[in-house]
Amino acid sequence: KNCSSYMIQPYFSHEFCTFCQDGEYFVQTYLPCQICSIVDSLGSEPHENLVLNSINTDLPWGTSEGDCVCRPGNERIVDTDVCTPCQIGTFRPSISTHLCDECGIDLFQNTTGQTTCHACPEHSSTLGGIGISQIGGCVCGAGFETLQIVEGVAECVLCVAGKFRTNRTKSEATATCEICPVNAYCPEGSVIPIACAENEVSSMGSSLQQHCQCPVGRGRL
Repeated sequence: KNCSSYMIQPYFSHEFCTFCQDGEYFVQTYLPCQICSIVDSLGSEPHENLVLNSINTDLPWGTSEGDCVCRPGNERIVDTDVCTPCQIGTFRPSISTHLCDECGIDLFQNTTGQTTCHACPEHSSTLGGIGISQIGGCVCGAGFETLQIVEGVAECVLCVAGKFRTNRTKSEATATCEICPVNAYCPEGSVIPIACAENEVSSMGSSLQQHCQCPVGRGRL
């Protein structure tokens, strides 16, 4: 009797019909299965035996040549047998999907052909953005300085005493903490200036409550 779907028996024999072996793909009931083999973008390095079955992803063989996939960190160009590295801002961790995915919220990737994304430095965020391709897309939170390199590691640095910084937006230019205005004071890591008490004054860049003083001609009772 005829072989069932995706089963083969390519020889004159009494053998039973069989499914393709691991890493192969189905062609025709009467033809041997073929080994999945895709080359990289330079045509020099084959990606062999990697299959994502379009009907059941648990099956290690393919229903057609279209089920042959690239190794992690690469994706297959549509309608070709060539693999290209994932672009910056994207990644592909395994052969469980055909294409590279965008890095998620608070993640970035600044190099090609990657299987993971980098986490934004502590106290920073992509502000809900995805597919971020540079660490500069990680925005430091309120009260922190724009990303700086400290001992080879990028990190957000607290605003020094006497300065403050409110929340950044995606469109805001790279900015540093602002100097505390007059008649207010800003401890380390200030988000907004703290106003001096009524009738008290302070000079620009004040950092402590004690810097708020009575003006000339006035004094505390």
